[in-house]
Order: sequence, then structure tokens, then C-alpha cells
Amino acid sequence: MLSAAREDPELLVDGPQPITIDEVQREPQLLHAVKRAVDRDRRPGQFLLTGSANLLLMQCVSESLAGRASYLNLWPMTRRELRGLGPGAIRERLFETRPSEWSDLLRSEPNEPEDWRALARRGGFPVPALQLENDEDGAIWFDGYVRTYLERDLQNLSNISALPEFRRLMRAACLRVGQLLNQSALARGSVLLAHRKRRGDRFRHRVGGPAAAS
Repeated sequence: MLSAAREDPELLVDGPQPITIDEVQREPQLLHAVKRAVDRDRRPGQFLLTGSANLLLMQCVSESLAGRASYLNLWPMTRRELRGLGPGAIRERLFETRPSEWSDLLRSEPNEPEDWRALARRGGFPVPALQLENDEDGAIWFDGYVRTYLERDLQNLSNISALPEFRRLMRAACLRVGQLLNQSALARGSVLLAHRKRRGDRFRHRVGGPAAAS
């Protein structure tokens, strides 16, 4: 599929629709073919483009599909979604409710106590959160995810030579979730020079995993 996208992207996008193309950032020329196809036929819903990088921040991507696509970020599942209680979080309903009614709203929600540490280990990705049965299997899955991110996805964005240092930067950033970002402390904690950390910041912003639908 990747070779077909590189050799003849027009043939690929002219196939039966709707067309779903995953990891579209691996072949930016596809976006030019999609643009031409959309310009010929403006019907919505012809293409679903997904990827593990933020196309709008990638230097090698010159085509943004401006005016032709809607960009969506696919976030991990919330605890409410994991429990089968529907999309979103209760905070959205709180914003729609008068403050005087918040107590009643919270009491009406099913709320079974659960160890937050178990929730953190399980995460919000569908496979480890819903399909894997124990922490050991989850640890294997997450290790494979990080390896793929560092050794393949990140290398496709830029040539990162110091993978062990970048892994330490990721670990240090994860340990500071929910805190104010102190870049100097983050650089010291991961034994990285400041300019390397700033470079890492740019790469973290590029890998947001948007899904574009045109």
C-alpha cells in the first residue's frame, strides 16, 4: 500500500469511496492527490485520513487541506467511556447545569469506587484498558507502544540519534502530569541539555494523532 501511494497516489484515491487511509503522514504526496480529488467533487465524507502525527506541524507536509478537511484529535477513553456510560465526561454536564444543582447531578451518577492506581496502570487506550486481563500484559503492551513510537514513528518525523535520552525525557514528563511545566527542572531531571529538551518539545507537539475527515 505504501509503495502504491508513492508510485501512483492518484490511482489510490480514485478507488471506490469512502476511502480510509491510515498513517497518511508516511506519504505526504497523498494529500495532494486527495486535494485534487476533493476539488473535483466537493461531496463530504469521501476520505477518512488518520495518522499518529500532527500533519499541521510536520515540516515535510506542504499540503494542509485547508478548507477541505476537518481535523479531530482522538484522545484516550475516559473512565466514563470505559464503564460504558456514554461519551464524554461529567464535567461537560456540569458546565450545562446550574451550580446549585451540581450536588444532585453528582449523586445521580453511578460511582463505584476504584483504586486510582489501577486506573492509571490500565490507561485509556482500548486494548490495555478493555482487553488485557492483568498488569503484566498491559506493561508488555505499553512497552511495545513506546518502542514503536521511539524507533519508528519518531524517526519518520526526524532523525533522533539519542533514543535513550529521549526515553528519559518522556519518563520525566510523564511523572510531572498535572503539574506546572518547569522546563529547566525537566531538562535536569532527564539529564538533557536545554536545547535538546526544546527540540524534544517540538517533536512532542508534532505527534498528536489527528484524524482528518474531508
